[in-house]
Amino acid sequence: MGTLNAILLYTLPGTLDEMMAVSQEMFHLPAQKIALQLPTGLMVALTFVSSAVLYYFLLTRRKRFLEAAVAHNQ
Repeated sequence: MGTLNAILLYTLPGTLDEMMAVSQEMFHLPAQKIALQLPTGLMVALTFVSSAVLYYFLLTRRKRFLEAAVAHNQ
């Protein structure tokens, strides 16, 4: 779900600016742009890479996780 959220955030026009405006209003921040804005393609690529790493570890460690969960519930 986080991957889809990031893709939509960086690919839909105006979404990032709208999110910044909501954050500024919610947290009473001064009106300013993010100091470092990376290119959209790079942000999407980083999102895919970080998600792929997380999914890799979730899938390869699934058996040990399930065993620990069963042991914890006994």
